[in-house]
Amino acid sequence: MSRTALIVIAVSFFASLLASVAATFLGASSFRLLLGGPALLISAWTFMGHLVTIDDDIQEGWFQYQESRVFWSKSLGALLLKCVLFLSVLFLVMTDWYS
Repeated sequence: MSRTALIVIAVSFFASLLASVAATFLGASSFRLLLGGPALLISAWTFMGHLVTIDDDIQEGWFQYQESRVFWSKSLGALLLKCVLFLSVLFLVMTDWYS
């Protein structure tokens, strides 16, 4: 993916999340999901994409992780970070946390 595409995705993510949080603070909670939808979709896409393709980068696959322990620990750490990000966005967009 090109650098420009990554910048566009990141700006879209943060603008969507910020708009959703602002709608919650301003009392327009009916717009919260509509405005936060892109951020929720992007965070779910990154988490699920990593989860589905986690063993594609290594030749040995799931069952030979002993030889590549460093790779697996870094990959699982990144997956955990993406999971926390997805759950945080899900909480901010879907729940009425401000009231």
